[in-house]
Amino acid sequence: MDVQREWWARQKKDRYEKACVLVLQAHVRLAGKVQLSVQDKKKQPTEHLEAQALAARTVLPTLSDAPSAPPSPTWDWEGLTDNVDTRESRTGYDRAAPVKVENIPGGGERGRATTLALNPRLKMTFVSLTPGDTMKFLGRLPALKPHHNNAEFWQRLREMQICHNLHNRDVAGLVWTKLPENLWSRLQPAHQNGSWCADLSDSRREQEVALADFKADVSEALSHTPVDWNAIVGITQKPEEGAQEYGVRNFEAFRALSGVPNADRQNPAFVQLNKDGLHPTHQAVLRTGLVPYVTFSELENRAMSLANRAAPGVAAVSTDVCLCCKQTGHRKAQCPLSYRRPWGPGPKWGQPPSQPQSSRPHDQDRPRQGVNSDRSPHKPHSPSPKPTAPDWDQLSQDQLLKLLQLLARRKD
Repeated sequence: MDVQREWWARQKKDRYEKACVLVLQAHVRLAGKVQLSVQDKKKQPTEHLEAQALAARTVLPTLSDAPSAPPSPTWDWEGLTDNVDTRESRTGYDRAAPVKVENIPGGGERGRATTLALNPRLKMTFVSLTPGDTMKFLGRLPALKPHHNNAEFWQRLREMQICHNLHNRDVAGLVWTKLPENLWSRLQPAHQNGSWCADLSDSRREQEVALADFKADVSEALSHTPVDWNAIVGITQKPEEGAQEYGVRNFEAFRALSGVPNADRQNPAFVQLNKDGLHPTHQAVLRTGLVPYVTFSELENRAMSLANRAAPGVAAVSTDVCLCCKQTGHRKAQCPLSYRRPWGPGPKWGQPPSQPQSSRPHDQDRPRQGVNSDRSPHKPHSPSPKPTAPDWDQLSQDQLLKLLQLLARRKD
């Protein structure tokens, strides 16, 4: 019985807590409704003030139609909205730039002054964005690239136009800033002078059609950009860069600047450009003639395969490169264009001069006086041949001075 009583007591306690939570939630909802009703009551005098603003030819208009597509959930458009006035609408796409309103006698059905008693026809003229808002929009738009569909740019621009009720002239200004140099002059005259931008009194359908024509004209101008071959040829392999990394970097530049539709790595022009921009060590491998390197895949497979370690390939890659004439096969000391002597550089500072090599290879294995452990003079078993004259051209300056000193001592 005690256990059952404890269980019922816990059940009553839990039910009481749940009931308290439900009551609190109901009170919160009721308080929210009361707050909304109070705001609606306070909004009535503000509508009267808006009517007075319309009479004074200044108004903050709202969209006549709902946006054709909701804002993207990934786009941070809330950071761009700056609702400092509590009288504005709570929706993000109702906020717009201020415009100037003109009363036209006779009225009309396309006017927006529904709160006025006379209901005259209104004609709204454009007022440009502030520099701060323009900089915010430009910072969130990518640059327009030639020979590219620029889908990301047009998608973000469409989201900005929906969220902030941008006029077509605002859109034209943003596009003009993001266009590369000397491309705005290639547009049609109507798109250059801004006459394609419809008035705010026109329907949204007319504005969208005009914007679509402007977008098509801009895309066509971007697709006919002249090819900058100097920029493509100027991309060469860096000294510490691999052949594969250089191929990827060169292909990105070729695809962006060449203007070739659907360019791939098997394009003959790209293969030739890639071969011409290789490092001299890789050029030496190409000169071996082991592989014709007709396509880019052969170049890449050659770089990745173990055949690169073959004797001809290793000999070609390890060939000395002259720092003077940039040619392979010799160093700077042996370069005919160098200022050094043909016999090579002399000894470095602080090092003893190197011993002259004998012109006879078989004398290298013969022991010399003072070299073996026996300090006594060496007695040859057979008469030695007559010594030949040394090759004076192969001796350095220090070696010649030493020989002259020895000759002077013997004469003394």
